[in-house]
Amino acid sequence: MSLWDSRDYMCAHYCQIIDIILALAIFRLLSAIFLEIFLDEICRDLGGYHRRE
Repeated sequence: MSLWDSRDYMCAHYCQIIDIILALAIFRLLSAIFLEIFLDEICRDLGGYHRRE
């Protein structure tokens, strides 16, 4: 295995890791936004808590 082959392998490996991290970060962000909206709706339906702006 030449130096270039190992470099390409490492780059591909790191790109895969970065893709997974980005996908998880985007999923976490979307789920946090969804949960916040969803919880606000539930709380409003219960007639109790209103989040202060």
